[in-house]
Amino acid sequence: MAIATKKSTTTRRTVTPRKAVPKPKASPKAKRATPRTRPAVDTVRASRDGHEFHEAWVARKCLGLLLPGAELVGIAVEGFANEDQRGVSNEGNEIADAVMYFGGRANLQHAERVVVVQVKYSKAAEHRPFRAADAKKTIGKFARTYRACKTSLGTEKARAKLRFELVTNRPIEPALVEAIEGLAARSPLKGDAKAQAKQLADACKLTGKDLAEFAARLDMIGLTGDLRENKQQLALTLVDWSDAKDHMARRRLADIREMARDKAGLIKQHRNVIVRTDVLAALGLSDDKDLLPASASFPPIGKEVDRVQLGDAVHRIPQLTRPLVVHAEGGYGKTVFMNSLAARLGHEHETILFDCFGMGQYRASDDSRHLPSRGLVHIANELACRGLCDPMLPSTSNSEDILRAFRVRLEQAVATLRRGSADRQLVRLYSVSCGTRQSHQAASEVKGWAGRCVSLDMRR
Repeated sequence: MAIATKKSTTTRRTVTPRKAVPKPKASPKAKRATPRTRPAVDTVRASRDGHEFHEAWVARKCLGLLLPGAELVGIAVEGFANEDQRGVSNEGNEIADAVMYFGGRANLQHAERVVVVQVKYSKAAEHRPFRAADAKKTIGKFARTYRACKTSLGTEKARAKLRFELVTNRPIEPALVEAIEGLAARSPLKGDAKAQAKQLADACKLTGKDLAEFAARLDMIGLTGDLRENKQQLALTLVDWSDAKDHMARRRLADIREMARDKAGLIKQHRNVIVRTDVLAALGLSDDKDLLPASASFPPIGKEVDRVQLGDAVHRIPQLTRPLVVHAEGGYGKTVFMNSLAARLGHEHETILFDCFGMGQYRASDDSRHLPSRGLVHIANELACRGLCDPMLPSTSNSEDILRAFRVRLEQAVATLRRGSADRQLVRLYSVSCGTRQSHQAASEVKGWAGRCVSLDMRR
């Protein structure tokens, strides 16, 4: 018997294997941006730069000893003058990079004013505002020096004579300026100025009246301002930190720096005061007339009565775009008027009044102040003695070379003034007499070289 069987018709499904999908590559981890770091400062080189800064500052201040009528009579380097050192604390001699003596003689007993200076230089922080925290040690030593001098000199003399100055290549923090002014005036302070004042008070360990007295005798001077905001004093104190512009100036300043370095060394430990004759010797001069050959000889006058035109001239001169000529007949008071102009403009601007007549001395062969080799040298070196530019001792009588060198000094002086105040200008006044044919020729000579330099003043 046949048994029928049903054939299974189920079909097999063939599964095609999936292609292996490659795994996405892991994205590389983003590298963290490394913060920019300032290059490490070589402390040895930085220290050397500080010494160079100090020497350059002293060298340029020394030129002030030659300025006609200057009150500066001596600069002690690295401490007080030898005869003063017993009357001050050891800290006082350590903190004083320089001590400037004004009037009388270069010692505490006979000087009319004594300024104790510390010079601070920082390359790493040159653009960072200078704050109370940066000055704590200096302020503390200044205060202790003041107390020691009050004991040795007497309170009244110390109050009248002593001043303290911290000079830095950094800008002064405005809150620090406000703090010191507030302490001196014993006025209430707020915010950062109050915090700065507390740090100063903690550093000097003084309170009440004593703190106010000390703060009133403290100045801080930086590249962008000074404590009292006295623009004239700032211009006389701040020097051009840059190198000398020509080889003659570099050599002269190098000689003065070498002299200052010697005074700071062990061999001159007991003769550390720089006086006028030291500067003349360093410059190779027998007399200051080589440096300032055309001193003013204006006759003494009594009480001045301001002319109606004075106020108008004072207002117009800072805005001039071309030279202004003031003229009048002989005997009408032009010389008095020019002196009044110089005095009034000097409150806001750096003013040079050059006496081209010199009470008739221009006629003498050893004067000849109307010539560029005498007149321009005198004007440039008067600016140098104020700490505004390099000294100028020409080794040539070529007028073109002298004019070129003089323009460089003007550029330096203007740049130095602008660091203290953008509004401060360099004003040059020339007092010229044209009463005779000879004086008329001399006046024409002065107008010639003065006019060739005036374009720079107007651009600035």
